[in-house]
Amino acid sequence: MARGYFLTALVPFLAVQLSAQITDLGITPSYTEIYTLRSAGVKMISQQSVADTVTIYNPDLSVYMTVPIPPPVPPYTWHAAFYFSEDLFDTDPSTVEFLAGYGYSDSLGTYYKTCVYRADGTLLFTADSVGITMVGFFGAMANYEPIFNTPMGTRLVMYDVHNRRHVYSLPGVLPCPSCDGSLDINAGVGQHMAGTTGRIDLFPNPARSSAMVNYELLPGANQGQLCFFDSQGQLVKRVRITEHSGQLTVDTSGLASGNYSCRIETNAGFMGGPNMMVVR
Repeated sequence: MARGYFLTALVPFLAVQLSAQITDLGITPSYTEIYTLRSAGVKMISQQSVADTVTIYNPDLSVYMTVPIPPPVPPYTWHAAFYFSEDLFDTDPSTVEFLAGYGYSDSLGTYYKTCVYRADGTLLFTADSVGITMVGFFGAMANYEPIFNTPMGTRLVMYDVHNRRHVYSLPGVLPCPSCDGSLDINAGVGQHMAGTTGRIDLFPNPARSSAMVNYELLPGANQGQLCFFDSQGQLVKRVRITEHSGQLTVDTSGLASGNYSCRIETNAGFMGGPNMMVVR
């Protein structure tokens, strides 16, 4: 009896103590996705389906940035923004870019247009008649990840009205291994997992005789190798890594002018890096 009385009296006390550790920070106005920006860190991005702005929040729900999304121009009637990143669509990590999808439907089918913008409204890329979802699946979302890392660089796959795939090479890299094709798209298109996932920064780019590489390996890895591949996917250079993080000088004097993809291989997995251009 005494023991039962003690537990009964303790439960309300524990409930008070536990609830006191949880703080309500507020709510966002619509569906929110979690992104990891290379420099700015973890952010929460909230987008309303009919709005022409996206709000980027810090984890404490203070506003980090409000990004205007250019509205659809007829004949396009709807739009959405995905893949907010600092270094996926260009090589300038000081700016935020995103992919904007536009579409409309008529009696003959559904049509798409895809653009890449900087947060200041600068148009970086446009592709008519293609989108990141398979025709007929936009509402339910096709079960694939349209941007993924490969040993030869980052790829963007889009579809036209005939469901043909259009493949594009991107200059940057998805910021985490979890993003290279393994994300559940129903959790949010372009969502980036938070956490320490390694990094590869390369400069100058384009390079002439050498390039500097700042790196941090995946958790649990303390050695590996930095590999460079030519446009045919052939391994052309390998540099040994002996520490979890640091800086390497890569001699590029023996490489022909052109574009090269890079990755770091470790026992914890592969890390895709940015494309490197060599000029003479």
